[in-house]
Order: sequence, then C-alpha cells, then structure tokens
Amino acid sequence: MRRKPRQKLMTAARFLRSRLRVYTLILLVVMSVFFVFRNEIYAGVILRNDISTVYYDESGLPVINYGYKKGVYVGPHINPLAVGDAAEKYYFQMVGGNATAEPLLMNVISWLMNNCRTATVAIHNETKQVCQWVYNFSIWNIPAGWTSSMADAQILHVFALAYSYYKNDTYLSISDRIINGFEIPIYQGGNRLVLDDGTVWYPEVIVAPDIDSSFVTPLILNGFLYALEDLFLSYLLLNQSRVQDIFQTGIASARANLHKYELPRNWTYYKLHPQAIASEQYHRVHVKLTEILYDITNDSLFYTYHLRWSNFTKYPEPSLSEMLNTAGRYLFYGSLVLLLAFVSILSLDVLQITVRRRLKRRRLRVKLLSFL
Repeated sequence: MRRKPRQKLMTAARFLRSRLRVYTLILLVVMSVFFVFRNEIYAGVILRNDISTVYYDESGLPVINYGYKKGVYVGPHINPLAVGDAAEKYYFQMVGGNATAEPLLMNVISWLMNNCRTATVAIHNETKQVCQWVYNFSIWNIPAGWTSSMADAQILHVFALAYSYYKNDTYLSISDRIINGFEIPIYQGGNRLVLDDGTVWYPEVIVAPDIDSSFVTPLILNGFLYALEDLFLSYLLLNQSRVQDIFQTGIASARANLHKYELPRNWTYYKLHPQAIASEQYHRVHVKLTEILYDITNDSLFYTYHLRWSNFTKYPEPSLSEMLNTAGRYLFYGSLVLLLAFVSILSLDVLQITVRRRLKRRRLRVKLLSFL
C-alpha cells in the first residue's frame, strides 16, 4: 500500500516525459504568439485599458464610458469638463443660427448650475463663496471627490458666454464664485497652488487634504495651459481686473516652469509628479498651446518653446531603466502566460487521455457482453 503513491508519481513522470515534445512545441507556439502581439496583449488584456466612449443623453448631456483604466473598472460617468465642452459647442451652434442648439445649451447650463458645489471660505477677514464641480468617481489612482482648475476655468468661460448673451445676473453670480476659487489656496478649498519657487499653479487635478492628505499634485501641463486660455477668454467677456490678475499670475508661472517640461531627449513631459513623458497626442497639444499663449500675450518666450517643441517630431527612445522596466514587465507576464498555457495544455491532455481510456474500456465491455 505504501508503494502506491510512489507508483502513481512514477507513472505521472513517465507520462510527462512521453508528452514532453508535444508540450514543448505547443508552448513555443504560444510564446511566439505572445511575443509578436505582446503590446496588444499587455494593453488590451492585462491592463484592459479600454478606449473611452462618449454618448449624449436625450437632454444633450455628454456621458463618458471610461471602461477599464489600468485594469480597474471605471464605467460611465458625467465629466464636468466634457459638460463644459458641450455647452461651448451648443453656444456657438446657437449663435451660428442652429435653432435646435439653444434648448440643449439651456439643459447643459441647468446641469452645471444644479451640480455646482458651493462652499463658504473665510479668507483675509472676510468670507467668500467658491463654486467648483466635483468628480465623484475615482480614476487613474485619483480618489473620488477631486476637482479640476481646468474644468472650472472652462465652465467659467461658459457662464461668461451665457452672461454676455443673455445678460442674466445669475450667470454673473456663478462666474464670481468660480473666480473666487482661483484666488483661494487649495488647502482652503480653492484652485490656487503655490509652488516651491513662489509661482502659482492652477492644477488640472486637485485632491483636497481631507480626502487624501498624502496625494501629490501631478502638475499636468496641458490642463494648466488650457485653464490659462479659458481664463483669458473669460476676462475678455467679463472685463474684470481680478480675472486679468489671475491670468497674469498664471502666465508668470508658465514662463518660470515651462523648462521643466522639456526632455533632454527632444520631447515634452505630460506631468512632473511622477514624471511622465507626453504621448504624441499630448506633445502636439503642448505645441499648440504654447502657440496660443504667444498669440494672447505676444511673449516671445512662448513662441520660442512653440518653435522648438514643433521640431521634436520623434518620440524619444526609452532610457536604459525604462527598457529594463519594460523587459521585466514582459518577462513577468510572459512567464505567467507560459505557466497558464502549460497548466491548460496539461489539463486538456489529461482530460482527453482519460476520456479515450474510458471509451476504450466501454468498447471492450461492449465487445465482451456481445461475445457472452
């Protein structure tokens, strides 16, 4: 009886040896397929980094289905920035003569008014009301409840457009509350971040200390520059000196910090904390935004960056550490695929052999019964 487990082990070993060539051939095919399509498998299967899709509900409100981001399901949500985009689109369609656009504009503006989070902040021996739009979902390791200067600046432009067209004081009141946020520090519930060099940044991603005190603001370049563009457009419509001051403060910060976003390898960074290289799409956005800021300010520094970054046309080759990191990542997932493939092949092989043996026994049993 004691020899039985050992006999089973020896039988299993002989079985594996007899099938080794078949397993090796199948695994070589599997690994070849994995190597050829490694980028597609990693992005589409392992990360499940689905492309976001946008649809509009019956009221004209945009809804973004984010799918999966970095393997985490995010799903459909209303993004305040996308709502601001829709409002601007409907506004310019309306003034262009599209009669169906105005009801959609009113629907979207109503959503913005109803979903503005208004807080009262005490600052400089007075109280101010701040109006912001909250992202009530978590994405890209950003906890739910974050806000965005980029979204707030664009929505400010929406209400500035609406006020200039309708002369409705309610729109002006909301505009004033949005502007207040750009004068108040983040730790007090505003949009203003003072950097180590004393310059001021209006971050695309703001996580309040009471949500996550350890969160490090990533300082995303395109979000900051887009906010400056919308602040300037709002100033042209509202003609308020404090909007101009907020814009000029941001321009001074852009002048002082643009050099931090230039790679030695002829490209731009998307963000600084942690440093991340811009995709080709966002690199082109950086090129365009520096041109826009030059057109607005006539500051030659922005034109210098625009021209230089325009000549950065080849995505940078990865550094040694990036290559090692990528190689290690593919090695890990390749080994995982290899293990799963081996277990699957072995299981299927054992199953088919078991089925064949049972069928063989059944046929023998049938023959024996027919003989008797």
